[in-house]
Amino acid sequence: MKKTQTAPQHIQKLRKILTAVSQVTGVDRGLIKETFRDAYITEARQMYCYVASATTDIASIEIGSYINRDHASVIYSRTKCEHLMTTDREYSEKVEKIMSMVNHQDKPARIAFLQKTIASYKFELVKLLKEVADEEQQ
Repeated sequence: MKKTQTAPQHIQKLRKILTAVSQVTGVDRGLIKETFRDAYITEARQMYCYVASATTDIASIEIGSYINRDHASVIYSRTKCEHLMTTDREYSEKVEKIMSMVNHQDKPARIAFLQKTIASYKFELVKLLKEVADEEQQ
C-alpha cells in the first residue's frame, strides 16, 4: 500500500496564504504564479509576498520560489505593499482581510501586524502634517 505524502509544513502555509489572497482578490492562484504583469495580478502577488513575510518565518527565497519569483522580487513586493497600505484604504482592507483569514487563530501575529500597520499610518500622517505646515508658512 502506497503512503500519501503530505507537503512540508511551510508549503502548506504558503498554499493557505495563496488561497486566501486568491479568495479576497478574485485572482486565480495559477495566475499569481505566472509572469503576467497586469496590475490586478501584480497587486495580488504583492499581497501574497507581504502576508507570507509578515506571518511566517519562511525565507524570502522560499516564499518567492513558491510563486516562481526570486527573493529580490519578494522584498520589493513586500515594500510596495507596505507603501500601498498607507496610501490606499481599499488595498489595506484587502490585506487586512487576508491577514485575518490566515491568522484567524494566531492573535500574537495579528497584533504584531496591526502594530506595524498603525506605525506606518502614523509615519504618513506626520509626513503630511509637516508638508501642510510648511505650505502654510510660505
